[in-house]
Amino acid sequence: MAPLQNCPTDTSKQMSTVYGILSGEAEDCEETPLAMNTSSRFDIGRNFANKFWNASRFALMNVTAPAESVSMEELYPADQWMLSRVASAIEQMNAALSTYQFSVAAETMYDLLWRDFCDWYLEAIKPTVKDSPQQQRVLHTVLDAICRLLHPLCPFVTEAMWSHIHSVPSGSIGNLQLPGSTLAATATWPSFADVQFDQSAIDSFEKLQELITVIRATRASQNVKPRREIELIAPSRLYSLASEHEVVLSAIAGLQALTESDDSTDGVAVPFDGETMYLANLFDEKDAEANTEKLQQEIAELEKKVAGYKGRLLNENYVTNAPENVVQETRDMLLQAENDLETAKVALQS
Repeated sequence: MAPLQNCPTDTSKQMSTVYGILSGEAEDCEETPLAMNTSSRFDIGRNFANKFWNASRFALMNVTAPAESVSMEELYPADQWMLSRVASAIEQMNAALSTYQFSVAAETMYDLLWRDFCDWYLEAIKPTVKDSPQQQRVLHTVLDAICRLLHPLCPFVTEAMWSHIHSVPSGSIGNLQLPGSTLAATATWPSFADVQFDQSAIDSFEKLQELITVIRATRASQNVKPRREIELIAPSRLYSLASEHEVVLSAIAGLQALTESDDSTDGVAVPFDGETMYLANLFDEKDAEANTEKLQQEIAELEKKVAGYKGRLLNENYVTNAPENVVQETRDMLLQAENDLETAKVALQS
C-alpha cells in the first residue's frame, strides 16, 4: 500500500492513507488530509453486517436449553409469524438468485433480518424466550436459516458466525429440520416448503403489529417519555386482540395496564381499525404542564400558517399568475397545516 494517494476530485492534491498514518510515513494535516475510502453503500453494508453479528450474539445468549423437537401447535403467534417470514424470504431469494437479481436478494435479506427479525421478533420474544425451550428452538432455527440465506451475500461474516450457531445442537420444528454442516459454505439451502402454518395466528400477530405501531406513533406525537408505562383502554373487540397478546404488547408498547371499556373517554382518543381506544396515564403533572405549553405554542404557529396560506389563495393575482404547480403546492400545504392544527387541538383537549 502507498502512504499517499491522489485526490480523485483534484489530482493535483494528495491524501494520506490509513496505512501511511499508521506507518508514520504520512500525516493527517491540511496539506495531506486522511483519505476516507468509503461510500454510502459501503456504510449500509457495514451496518448490516454489524446488525447480523450483534443480533446473532444476542439470540445465542438466549438459546440456553432449546427443546430437541417442537410441534407447530406449541408455538406462540410471534413464532408462527417469524417462521412464515423466513419461508417467504426463501421463496423470494430462490426467485432472485435464479434470475441474477442480486439487488432484490439484498433487499429481501435486509427486510428479513433488520425489520422482521430484529425490529419485531427479537423484541416480541424478550419476555418469554428465557423460560421457553420451545421458543428457543424456534429462535435457533430462524437464526440458522438466516445465516444460510445470507451466506451468498456476505460469506466471510456468516462463516465466522456459523460455528457459534452450530455450537448449539440442531433440533426440529414439526417436520422442519435443517441438517448440520461443518461450514456454512457446504450447508444445505433452507426449505420451509412442507411447513404448515397457523394462518389465524399469523393474522392475529400482524394485527398486533398494526396496533403497536399506532400506539408508538401516539406516544411520539404526545411527547411521552420513552420509559413511561401507560394504560390502554379499549372496546371489547380491540380488548380481545390486546389481551391475547398482552405480554408482547406490554413489553413493546410500554403498557402498565389494559382495561376493557366501551364508553370510556379517559386519556387521548386514538382511532384504530374502525373503533376508538384511549391511552391514559401519559404524563405526570409536571410533564402535562410542559406538554400543554408546547401544544399551545404549536397551535399558535399552525394558525399563523393556515391564515397565511388562505390569504395567499384568496389573492386573485397569485392564483391567476402563479404557475399551477405552485398554486397546487400551496393548497396541499394548507390542507396539511389544517390537519396538523386539528390534531394538535385534539391533543391539547385530551
